[in-house]
Amino acid sequence: MKPTLRHLLILSMALVSLSTASAADPAAAPVYHVMSDFPTLYPAAYKCWRQLLPSQFAGTSWLSQFAGGSSQIRPVNVGGATMSYGAECERDDCGANSVQLLASADGSSVVALATLAGGDAVLIVGSPSPVELTCLKILDGDEGKVTSC
Repeated sequence: MKPTLRHLLILSMALVSLSTASAADPAAAPVYHVMSDFPTLYPAAYKCWRQLLPSQFAGTSWLSQFAGGSSQIRPVNVGGATMSYGAECERDDCGANSVQLLASADGSSVVALATLAGGDAVLIVGSPSPVELTCLKILDGDEGKVTSC
């Protein structure tokens, strides 16, 4: 069956209305947050982070303030509990200086695993459970594929 002008007109109007509806609906576009948003989004967890971070790293902006190369913050199921996960690294030296962080929903617990000094030192922040520690290692570099560990 050959499309008529009427069919083409109806199809084009439908396509225009679909694209207009999705562009006008802000709920249709997902909102992504990165680690540089962490202090604002999770003030209780950020306060806990600053208290747990050893004082010699207080001036290291990528580590203490998440002002480096940020990853997306996302929910992860860790041993049955939903936690927020994000990673941060030193800008222009990401492979050798990075941190993976998990924060509880209420912000009362923050644990992290950091690689520092060009990859020669490992820093554990907080008191991660064995499940959390394993999860931090699994999530490192998973590109957002893992949702539960």
